[in-house]
Amino acid sequence: GMQWWASWYPGAEPGGGGYIAQRIFSTKTDKDAVKASLLFNITHYAIRPWPWIIVALVSIVSYPELSDPEKGYPQLMIDLLPHGLLGLLVVSFLSAFMSTVSTHLNWGASYIVNDFYKLYIKPNASEKHYLSIAKLSTVLMMCIAIGVSLMFDSVKSGWEFILSLGAGTGMVYLLRWYWWRINAWSEISAMVAAIIGSIIAPQFGLDEFADKMIFTTLFTTTIWLLTTFLTNPEPEEILKKFYNKIKPLGPGWSQFENHSEESIIQGPFINILLAIIVVQGFLFGIGNLIIGSLSLGLALVIGGCLSASLLIKRIN
Repeated sequence: GMQWWASWYPGAEPGGGGYIAQRIFSTKTDKDAVKASLLFNITHYAIRPWPWIIVALVSIVSYPELSDPEKGYPQLMIDLLPHGLLGLLVVSFLSAFMSTVSTHLNWGASYIVNDFYKLYIKPNASEKHYLSIAKLSTVLMMCIAIGVSLMFDSVKSGWEFILSLGAGTGMVYLLRWYWWRINAWSEISAMVAAIIGSIIAPQFGLDEFADKMIFTTLFTTTIWLLTTFLTNPEPEEILKKFYNKIKPLGPGWSQFENHSEESIIQGPFINILLAIIVVQGFLFGIGNLIIGSLSLGLALVIGGCLSASLLIKRIN
């Protein structure tokens, strides 16, 4: 109940992020961007998890005494797949791993060069110089990543570390679209507080992941709210430009409106509700069809399809 809004999570950032932005920016119109985001959420949450879940269930049945549950997946690969398919699966794993690594290294290098080095260190250098800094940044980040990965003994602990580092930031990323008072310092303080909170949590005896997440989220939320009220809002001209371009929902934005428009509260929230029904209907509908509850599975899938058709009609 807390995790979906509290944490920054790669691929599903509260309030939107780089993964979603890639899909939005590759479309021709606003309408296509909404459809692309909907398709991504359906495939990401409703369809893609089921092959993993099926394999996990099979591994529980096949290896009930397995000491480390994470070994169930590769053990099933070795036991059940013929050599050709096993080789293909290993190659696909390596490809997925390399695509993720290369994406984040390039992404990180672009942050360092464009958002930091070019702005604050050397603003008037040549493109060749910036390219050299980007290459150096890539190598340094790779070395740091190798060092950090040696700190973990499982994939699970790595994910928990990432989630705890971002605990509490999610609410800022969501509310920045709805609350005009949030400024750059709100986001910066939330990111810093989340890192500090996840580091000091064990000092209070909070070693369990859930305890650490709750503590860090409360700590981060307190810090960024105080920072927001103690700092000035963004300049009025920036807020006006943002409002009239984005038309964000939420109280307080109307003061920045350049011209009167109809209330847009109702439409988007109906679309949000329909989208939730679509994703959850497909997710649990497919699951019920797989585990043998045919009538409930069909009802959920049909409900998801009807909601999807209505939602696409509204988008169009």
